[in-house]
Amino acid sequence: MCNFLSASKQNSSREKKKAQTSMELVLNIPKVPISLNRVLRLHWAKRRKLQKQWDKQVWACFFHLEPHLRQQFSGKVEIHLEYHFRSSQVRDMDNFTPKIILDALKNQHIIRDDSERWCTSDWKIITGSDREYTVIIIREIGTDDDE
Repeated sequence: MCNFLSASKQNSSREKKKAQTSMELVLNIPKVPISLNRVLRLHWAKRRKLQKQWDKQVWACFFHLEPHLRQQFSGKVEIHLEYHFRSSQVRDMDNFTPKIILDALKNQHIIRDDSERWCTSDWKIITGSDREYTVIIIREIGTDDDE
């Protein structure tokens, strides 16, 4: 299931100088990534296969949106991730760094790049959900003109 939220105005000092509409894209992926500890124990070929699986998940979610809702970001973005787990097990935040998801967003050309120049990210873990899924929220915070 994928969602798209309409354009929203940002209230930064730069926006006061020139009114600019920024977009927000929300993707709900029906799974959560495996922990970094498990990824590091995988053979390189299995890690590559895992990355391709996430690329396909992101692509499927993105392209199930109606064509006019498929927002691709050419400027700087901030990405917030929420990992929803069924169990209430305590998990280490650092085991769920969003590398595989950021790479998928970049590989599918939804974001320009996942380097610090073009992307900031944060994530949180939510336990006790009715199902396991990942929410990806992408907001534009700068344009490619801001280089």
